[in-house]
Amino acid sequence: MQNDDVERLRKVVALWRTTRAWAEDLLCDALGLERARDVLTPEHRGERRIPGTSWFYRTHERGVDIDRGGTCGGIDFEFDEVRPDARRLRTFIRKQINAGALPADYAEMIEDEPRFEVAVRALFASDKATFEQAC
Repeated sequence: MQNDDVERLRKVVALWRTTRAWAEDLLCDALGLERARDVLTPEHRGERRIPGTSWFYRTHERGVDIDRGGTCGGIDFEFDEVRPDARRLRTFIRKQINAGALPADYAEMIEDEPRFEVAVRALFASDKATFEQAC
């Protein structure tokens, strides 16, 4: 693991939190929901375009994946989790690189599986209290 990997992931998690808040607001506003998690009700489940936007959503068991199609921008999260798991964090980084929100050099970190896993574990261990208080 390179020394700055954990710090870089802290920045990604800050972007993830901001993007999640944006996504929840988008779902509420565009679909007229009281709470974003209401997208999991039967009438909203599935894969659909978000009205009035260029975004799509796909519901899954406890969450939602929002993007523009393919792997450009957006976020995938579960409503009952305050932090992304390693898989979702990697996917988020890829989507944000493709959207131009993160520099391309982040790809080097996420493509090196052992390096990425060590950095994620270190981040989650060092920031446990922060994650538990979030959201």
